[in-house]
Amino acid sequence: MQLIDYPNAESCLMHLVRHGATDHNLHIPPVMQGQGVNGPLAEVGRLQAQRAAAALAARPLAKIYSSPLARALETANAIAAPHGLEPVVAPELIEVDVGDWEGLSWGEIQRDDAKRYAEFMDAEGDHGYPGGERMSEVLGRVEPALAAIMERHVGEEIVVVAHSVVNRLYLAKLLGAPIGHRYRLQQLNCAINTLRCRDGKAKVVTLNASLHLL
Repeated sequence: MQLIDYPNAESCLMHLVRHGATDHNLHIPPVMQGQGVNGPLAEVGRLQAQRAAAALAARPLAKIYSSPLARALETANAIAAPHGLEPVVAPELIEVDVGDWEGLSWGEIQRDDAKRYAEFMDAEGDHGYPGGERMSEVLGRVEPALAAIMERHVGEEIVVVAHSVVNRLYLAKLLGAPIGHRYRLQQLNCAINTLRCRDGKAKVVTLNASLHLL
C-alpha cells in the first residue's frame, strides 16, 4: 500500500545523491577535488554506494543519471545494478572546477593564499575558485540540466548522482537561500535528497537523508 501521493502521473520524483567517499574526502583534513581529480571510490565509499543502492533497490526507478566523473559513475553503477539499468552521463552535472586549489586542503589554502581565501569566503559567496568556476556559473549549468531531466520523466522516479557543491547550490536555490548560504546544507557522501517536480516546479521532500548509512 502506498501511503503518500507520489510518485504519480503528474510529477517526477528525483533522488539526488552525492557520490561515495574517495581518499580525498577521507583525508584529514579533506583535500579539494574538483574536475581535475578523477579517482575511484575508497573502500568505505564503495560500501556507502552499496548502502544507497540497497535503500533504493525496491523503488521503481526509470533512469539513473550521473556526473561524468569516476566517483559519481561508480556510485551510479552500484545504484543502477539492481534495476538492470545503465547510468546516463550528464556532463552538466560535473563537480565545480576548483582551479588553482585542486589537491589542496582548506588549511593550506587559508595559510598560503589568504587574500583569495577571504574573498572566496565572502558572505555573497560568488567570488569563485581562482582559475576555476564561480558558483553562479555552476548553478547556471546545473539548474537547467536538472529541470530538463525532471521534465523528461514526468510520471516516473529517477536517480541523479552528483557532487557536494553541485547538490548544495541547487538545493540552496530551491530553498530560496543565497549562494553564500550553501555551506549551511550538509551533503554527506551517498546521502539522498528527494525532490518532487510538478508543472515545472521542484519541491524538496527530504534533505541529506542518511539513515541508510548508519
